[in-house]
Amino acid sequence: MSRHTSTPWALTDRYLRDPKTGAAIAQIFEMADGKNNEQLKIESQENIRFIYNAVNSHERLISAAKNCVELLSMIAEVICKNNPPPDSLKYLKEAREAIAQAEALP
Repeated sequence: MSRHTSTPWALTDRYLRDPKTGAAIAQIFEMADGKNNEQLKIESQENIRFIYNAVNSHERLISAAKNCVELLSMIAEVICKNNPPPDSLKYLKEAREAIAQAEALP
């Protein structure tokens, strides 16, 4: 079972929607914080575009990251053996941690 509405999500003026049903998934609200209304509208639209891009690219980015980690792990094991390049193990660890964080539920 999916933890969230399947992607890709559709983007409308102020909503992220399930393209299959048209149901609203999320709505962007403009919060007053000393900015004028036009600044709020622009920032709100940029926020929803950022969320839209993040959501719709998430699974592909995770898959690509996992493939890179697997390939780099094989290279480190086969080619580098006991003498890996400086920081390479640190980078692999960081990548694995980032993948785990991206896949974790809050």
